[in-house]
Amino acid sequence: MVLQLGERCTYPGSTQTFTVNADGSATFGPFTSGTSINITSANLTLVANRQSDGSWLLGRVGADSTPTPNPEPTPDDGVCREGLILRPGDSCTYPGTSTELTITTDNRARFGFVTAGTGISLINTTINGVRYTLVVTKQPDGTWLIERIGS
Repeated sequence: MVLQLGERCTYPGSTQTFTVNADGSATFGPFTSGTSINITSANLTLVANRQSDGSWLLGRVGADSTPTPNPEPTPDDGVCREGLILRPGDSCTYPGTSTELTITTDNRARFGFVTAGTGISLINTTINGVRYTLVVTKQPDGTWLIERIGS
């Protein structure tokens, strides 16, 4: 399993999480490292290494089991919100409006008449009498993250 910045997963059969921190380090329980975490004991096995692209590869976890990824927020209810992860073909509606944020099949973000390849940043911007605040950025893995929305 490969985890990117900000992602986490739960160790099988427990509530213990492995987290890739915003600074690129990783944390598992009391252990934090910028390069690797290797724990082998009678009841716990975890081998994780930071890759050259900044992601973390979990090579061996537990008794030949794979950790369960924590679900990412998805546009299941159709309304855009902070923290929402969008992929090509996904869309959501700006709260209280019919204006859609769409990630096109060629992986560009489109909001109203604005289309961009790396990010859209509208802060208290009035369009057709409606005020919008939307910050969405393309992530290294090609997904799009809504960082800010609304007032």
